[in-house]
Amino acid sequence: SKDIVMIFKDLIKHKNYFDYSNIWLSKIEHKDGRYTEISNTNKLIRYYEGCDSGKTGYTSEAGHCLTASAKRNGMRLISVIIDAPNSKIRFKETSDLFNFGFDNYTNKLLVASDQPLQEKICVENGKKEQVEIVASSSLYLFCQRNQTVPVEIVLNAHKKVKAPINKGDILGKIEIYSNGKLINYTDILALEDVQMKEYGDKVNDIIKDLKPYIVLSESTLYTILKRLETANMLTVRTAEHGGRLRKYYHITEEGLKRIEEFKDDW
Repeated sequence: SKDIVMIFKDLIKHKNYFDYSNIWLSKIEHKDGRYTEISNTNKLIRYYEGCDSGKTGYTSEAGHCLTASAKRNGMRLISVIIDAPNSKIRFKETSDLFNFGFDNYTNKLLVASDQPLQEKICVENGKKEQVEIVASSSLYLFCQRNQTVPVEIVLNAHKKVKAPINKGDILGKIEIYSNGKLINYTDILALEDVQMKEYGDKVNDIIKDLKPYIVLSESTLYTILKRLETANMLTVRTAEHGGRLRKYYHITEEGLKRIEEFKDDW
């Protein structure tokens, strides 16, 4: 029965399976225009609240069997009955198992996938300094009702990532531990796009950094520009604008990096 549970658990991961598994009645049209109406052999689809999938079976060795699943209030259970003496009993025992499970167990929500995590990840060379993150799927703790279970939520994410970042990029994992044992995990995803800084963004950053130094000394900017020009990291162009001659400065990528080094001398 454990093997059947594992197989069925993997099957119901495919959402399109439920497009067919919970159909109670269906009609088959023949070439001559006749119709044959067939019903689902899993009668719990119709009679048990929350049951949306299952498979019946019978062999002389295994007897009457039923693997079924039901979902209520966000909690899904799987039941496996093997070697029931008749079809009626396999449905009753499956219903009894579901009733016991829903009455005595619950799924406690630990991490919600529809809400951003409180933590953010720093972005290097991005137009935003941090990127919001979210769990790729919600994480639950399956336990008995009113049971207190020690749980540790561990965020294993990159401390810093390089731009560009695309929404949906995997940036780490959230792991759930109980008594030191890993019981569940899911990926951490970027909740938004973060574009790489362009040349103009870098210049604006440098201007912000230079402002306090320019206030202290007007000659500082001239000294910096002269150093860059001497190192062939700066070109100066004079052009008329609005009836006045103006100077336009172009700093190379290497020049932007060099300004960071100049700060130590200011």
